[in-house]
Amino acid sequence: MEIIMLMGWDKMVEKKIKKRKQQAIDTRQRIFDAAISLIFEKGFENVQIEDISHKAEISMGLFYRYFSKKEDIITEDLFNTYDNCYQEFYNEHLANIKGIEKLMAFVSHLAKLHETKIGKNMLRYHYTNIISRPNHGNKVICEDRFIYLLIGEAITEAQQSGELQRELDVSKVAREIVIILRGIIFEYLLYKDDDTYFDLVKNEQDMISTYLKGYS
Repeated sequence: MEIIMLMGWDKMVEKKIKKRKQQAIDTRQRIFDAAISLIFEKGFENVQIEDISHKAEISMGLFYRYFSKKEDIITEDLFNTYDNCYQEFYNEHLANIKGIEKLMAFVSHLAKLHETKIGKNMLRYHYTNIISRPNHGNKVICEDRFIYLLIGEAITEAQQSGELQRELDVSKVAREIVIILRGIIFEYLLYKDDDTYFDLVKNEQDMISTYLKGYS
């Protein structure tokens, strides 16, 4: 009887621990979402921790339990958000298409993500942060990230279908495509906020299409 009671107690404790962990994950995500929304609207420099806490409906004390300063939100969580968005889009829209079609659909999604969810204010700070902190740059170019794997998968499928040359080095092509996309975003950030001067979706699609024609 005592053994059964102890087993039941252990399961209850385990359930409570899992619940607390999930609550912590949800709270951290709520803080991040609030920060992204405010920075998109007002600009990074115009957003205070008090603003983020208010929008996330938490106390400032709870904010500091997760982040020591607002800069840490971008430094620590933006990469994970990117990769989670890529994975989610892949599962919902790309699992049943292959090759160049898959790659171009992802490129379009990536541009729209930058324009509508991340925004220029966040992107400018993000790029500045990467350049000024070499360790963060290393994380950006890590080829184990989902973006490299997804592009590599699309390139391999395009080789198998005859859309691209079979002798291509898949890792090299994936890396070069990411470099092109990153460069286009930098160009996009040089323009003022009037996006009519620079269509990010069209420019990314056109540049990647032109690049791939050399390997078709």
